[in-house]
Amino acid sequence: HLLRASAKLKRPMGELVQRIGQFVPLGVELPDLDEQEIASLKIREEDLILLSRNLDGRVPWLEGTVSPVHLLRASAKLKRPMGELVQRIRQFVPLGFELPDLEWQMPDQLQVTDDDVLMLSKHLDGELPMLQGDVPPLHLARAADLRNEPLTTTFARMKEFSSILGLNLPASDPEDWDLDTLFQL
Repeated sequence: HLLRASAKLKRPMGELVQRIGQFVPLGVELPDLDEQEIASLKIREEDLILLSRNLDGRVPWLEGTVSPVHLLRASAKLKRPMGELVQRIRQFVPLGFELPDLEWQMPDQLQVTDDDVLMLSKHLDGELPMLQGDVPPLHLARAADLRNEPLTTTFARMKEFSSILGLNLPASDPEDWDLDTLFQL
């Protein structure tokens, strides 16, 4: 794969496409790429992780639009702010990658932690699937317990991600919740 070859050989994508292009008459197929747009694009090992579906630097690779969930998970894995990852992916648009509709307000320096991924996962285990839609107060209470922090702190942190993931948080203030009742549910 061209991504891996660019990273391993530390050569620009354009150079690799030119070299491999010599073998097209022998049946080698190349993706339809604009050689000028990828001429100086170098893939780093970190990019392989970012562009791999499982964030492990190996196939399967992402295709099409990179989801906000993938960006969140990648931010935690690579310990890089989401804004930096968005900028990096913008460089890969000529390779067929697309960014999600950026209507959500994402602070450029938002750094996602492993605890954040745990909190945002539906089963509070840090694995997919991630939360969608309405977030029950019980989920927030359990997340606060796992994070060993006050519920109000977890609620505030969850607010930072709500627009990115399209989450609907409870309208009431967490200080008004009856935690004993919540944990009995």
